[in-house]
This record gives sequence, C-alpha cells and structure tokens, in this order.
Amino acid sequence: TPLTGNRFIRGLMTPLSPESVFFTIQSGWPADAVLFATVASINGLKNQESSIAGLTPPDPEFMRVLALMRQIQLSGAVALRVRQESTNQQITLLSFRSQNISPKTLGQIRELRRLLRLDPEASEFSLAFGYSAVNNKEVAIVTRSIMQQLATMASQVDVPAQDLLQGRATPGWETVQANTNAVRLIRIHSSRRPPPDAFVSIEYHGHSFWLDDRDLKSKRVFAFMMMLFTLADTGEHPAQPLVTIPAQ
Repeated sequence: TPLTGNRFIRGLMTPLSPESVFFTIQSGWPADAVLFATVASINGLKNQESSIAGLTPPDPEFMRVLALMRQIQLSGAVALRVRQESTNQQITLLSFRSQNISPKTLGQIRELRRLLRLDPEASEFSLAFGYSAVNNKEVAIVTRSIMQQLATMASQVDVPAQDLLQGRATPGWETVQANTNAVRLIRIHSSRRPPPDAFVSIEYHGHSFWLDDRDLKSKRVFAFMMMLFTLADTGEHPAQPLVTIPAQ
C-alpha cells in the first residue's frame, strides 16, 4: 500500500538510531565492521565519507577506535549493554568488565577511553546523537541512513570504462590514492558476464555487477545490508480493506 511504501522510504532515509548500532554489536556482530558501515563520527572522530566528488579518508584515530573495540570485543573482557530509561527516553551505555583482564586488554581499554575522551573510571555513559559529547561521560555518534550506506557501496563499484567515458557514472575506488588510510567497505566487480560461482550478480546496461564468492568481507557487508533492509519497514502494517459480498 502507499502508506507501507512511505514508511519503508522513511526507514531508508532516516539515520539509524545510536542504540540500534550498539544493539547490533551487543548481539555479536563485529564492532569494527558495524561501526565502519553505519557511523559517520564518534565523539568528533570522523569516518571516511564517499560522495560524487570522491572519497575523504577517515581520521586515523577513528580507525584506531574501531580496531580497539574489535580487539576488546574478541577478548571477552568487556560486555556492553544498552539501557533505555522509560521515564525520560535517556539511552545509557553500560560497560561491564570481567574479573580477569589481561594487562594487554587493560591497555587497550585505557587507550580507547583516551581517544574518545571518556572518563577512565566510569562504567555508564549517556548515548546521544551528535558530533561532540557534552562531557566525558557521553558517547556522541552520528549515524548514517541506509541510503547513505548504499551510496558508500556504490562509490566502491568497479565501474566499466565505457560508462566513465560516456558520463554514466563517476570514477569509483580506482581514484583513491594508495598513500591514504582509506578502507574499502565492499568490492563489487563488473564484467560482461559474471563468473559461474559468483555469490550474487545483477545485469545493468550490458554489464554484470557481482560479488566474488571467496570474498568473505564483502559477503558479510552484503548480508549486513540485507539485515538492515528488514529493519527499514518499521511499525505496524495497516489493516487490509475487507470486501463483503452479500449473499443472494
């Protein structure tokens, strides 16, 4: 129905909520992959940005934060929980430490809090949408919408040469300088025909665009995007009209 379609479009255009990002990490998804795909900035540290003009590399500190969060997640030494207060809608990020934490992990935790300018001793942090935190007990993040994430993926397609010459598309990943710290989110190949073992492929303007079945990182990103699409159509569906046919 049009109402359902409008709801779906709003879901695609609306930035993800900060709590949904951390709920995803809490459920076991890799912290670095989730944050790299869905977040534009954390406490002022900026992720890389893709646009029609090209790609802006991320802040080195942002990438270090992602690496630290993944290492801490893998250690199992710290558990994150998201709590929402029913009275004032305040979102709180809770940090629980295990009893036995290695010196290496403790150092990673200290470095992470230093980079994010967080209280080194606090175990509760307010979670907010914004570019900068108001104090050292707040985690402020700017999230991306699904449409923004799709634009990022589109900027990393291997664009056919003739499409560039004809002005059908802008240059993709090949324009990124090798000496930058830019990170490729996904690798989408293009060719006249996809290989027989392509993970997924689609035809467009005489070319096939496909994912390599051996590219586990790109397959994971694709699966993550499919999961986000299922979340875009939120809310209850309207009741379908009931047609009554009177009996003769």
